[in-house]
Amino acid sequence: MFHTNSKAMLNNNFKFVLLLPITLVILFTACTKDPIEATENQSSDETENPLTDCSEAILYNVKDLGEHESNTKIAVKIGDGPEQILVEDEHYDFWWARLHPSKEFFICYRSPIGDDKEDNDYERAELWRFDIDGSNGKRLIGLMDYCWQAQGVADWSPDGEHLIMAASLAEDPNKPDETYFQIVRTDADGKNAVQVTSGPGLRVDPTWSIDGKKIIYSAFPQDYDSNNIVQLILDILTQNKLEVHIADIDENGNLSNITQLTDDEIRDNDPYMAPGGNYIAWESFVDAHGVIRTYDMASGEVKTVLDIDEFHCCPTWLDDPNRFLIHSLKLF
Repeated sequence: MFHTNSKAMLNNNFKFVLLLPITLVILFTACTKDPIEATENQSSDETENPLTDCSEAILYNVKDLGEHESNTKIAVKIGDGPEQILVEDEHYDFWWARLHPSKEFFICYRSPIGDDKEDNDYERAELWRFDIDGSNGKRLIGLMDYCWQAQGVADWSPDGEHLIMAASLAEDPNKPDETYFQIVRTDADGKNAVQVTSGPGLRVDPTWSIDGKKIIYSAFPQDYDSNNIVQLILDILTQNKLEVHIADIDENGNLSNITQLTDDEIRDNDPYMAPGGNYIAWESFVDAHGVIRTYDMASGEVKTVLDIDEFHCCPTWLDDPNRFLIHSLKLF
């Protein structure tokens, strides 16, 4: 979910900081356009698409830790080639890049830097769209467009027609300070927002099934008791109650058949489904570090597949369902 200094609002403007200190988010893509065909059928500007003539590319965000108040930028790396910066601005952070299924453009978040606020600030985040070469930036969702307190982790539907994301919002207009992160679906241009979850608690990290008929996300258990407000605040602070869920989503954004896939009081974040739809992978907090676990859709087995005493996060599947990319951080 919100891996860097992210915040939200809860009850009487109580602010909390989510605890996972990861700064980069990655996304794998395989290129689909043939270089010769692209040259024949496109203008010279269009052939500069950095994903035109590659077999594998990684779209990600990067930050130079050696520079004071360095901003976060969107970059692409193609095979063994050099890193190419696609989007940067000395006044803003750009992060959480997600490629459109057409591979012609991507979305990411933007927030200001250079003040006393946290970098990658979800309370001031805006959702932007760029062409794949980093040009033609367009703001899709400003923070106040829907009166949200924070927003983040948007992801495209497989058909590219919708976005799913998390947003901190107040459900009761008479209680504007009682905000919780909910799952929200919008059209591809950020319009027509539909709140698909509700109630106190925490619901984050939404992604799509391969066929686009389901969403997978992290949330407190279905039977979570939210009446104890002190315990609720503590649980939101630590996120230890987060479990992996899956649910059907219809054309109107309504959820049904909500199923909790894990039930072990281990914090789970960032679930992603494998290309074949057979597995879901995510990161879990175990013994003060991160491990990668999977869920077998056929057997229901939860299995730890990577545990090497580092902090792992954000398993992103390659086109090959047997391979995925992660971030790994050695603390201290």
